[in-house]
Amino acid sequence: MSQMSLRAYLTSAQLFHKIVSYRTAQLMVNRIANPHLKHA
Repeated sequence: MSQMSLRAYLTSAQLFHKIVSYRTAQLMVNRIANPHLKHA
């Protein structure tokens, strides 16, 4: 049972990391494409 929960935790952590890096890349692309926009 603990191995199942550990696997679920690793899967969700991996998915979370993918989403975060995707959002970060999107923000960087937006910043490069629109240098006149100043958004944090």
